[in-house]
Amino acid sequence: MTLTTQQITPQIKLQRDSLVEGGFAGLLEHRLVKSPRVFGSSANDDGTWPGMGNFVYLADARFMPHGDTRLHSHHEIDVISVMVQGHISHEGSLESGQSLSENDVQVQRAGGEGFSHNEVNPDDSWNRMIQIWVLPEVAGQPASYKVYRLKQGESTRVYGG
Repeated sequence: MTLTTQQITPQIKLQRDSLVEGGFAGLLEHRLVKSPRVFGSSANDDGTWPGMGNFVYLADARFMPHGDTRLHSHHEIDVISVMVQGHISHEGSLESGQSLSENDVQVQRAGGEGFSHNEVNPDDSWNRMIQIWVLPEVAGQPASYKVYRLKQGESTRVYGG
């Protein structure tokens, strides 16, 4: 069987600005991907996509001036946060006191232990972060935390093998 590009190209486009802007605590976000595996059977009633494989969440978040996420917990999920604009201060059970700036990537792996965290915008202006959640390949691993400082013109592997 031969397929053309037209036959396999999805006909529905995911457009951030067409999605409802939600949020919680001190941030607003456009959620683009919400997997029913994590968020339940009605997860995509709002127009978000369901993800694929272990990729279960994607959000484009904007922190209000001095806004924060409030302390909350995660278990058996890997949370990858990419700072697009501004700064955040990281508080929590893993490496509390870290600071992230534009082009930094924070990778928090909850594993079986889990972790609690609060991300805080210390600035008087809005900032922006892209957040990705991935289910771990192997359950029950220890929790871990790492920050990557990306350099212009260089490739850096921040997740996966």
